[in-house]
Amino acid sequence: MNHTIIVRVQADGIQIDHNSLLASPGDSVTWLIEPPEQRGRELQVRFDNVQRLDAGVPIGMPVNCNPQGPFRNLSLGAGLIGGTIHSNPYGGDHTNPRRFLYRLFERGAPLRFLGPASEENTRGIDTPMTPPPAS
Repeated sequence: MNHTIIVRVQADGIQIDHNSLLASPGDSVTWLIEPPEQRGRELQVRFDNVQRLDAGVPIGMPVNCNPQGPFRNLSLGAGLIGGTIHSNPYGGDHTNPRRFLYRLFERGAPLRFLGPASEENTRGIDTPMTPPPAS
């Protein structure tokens, strides 16, 4: 499945249209920068933490994670950032769904999120519990 997160660039920060997004292993996710005249900006996404979920609600303390979060790879294009969710985003733990929390940057500086996404633990990619790989 393909998912798109619209990133609206404004004078005082950015807004996104999804606070959290449910994406399964193998899904593609694209952050699309709007409006079109802002697509020349070089934005980057970085994942800092991952948190367990219970019925879609974060529980426990976030822990550090790989900067690519649940993604096998992340690439930059003209006005977009995209990637594919890794087949094993948990690194071996298949017991709980997770929310990978991200921030957006421009030239190394974090961008300010506006609206509901300004809450740190709401801005993420949720990955469902996956069955353990066949042995």
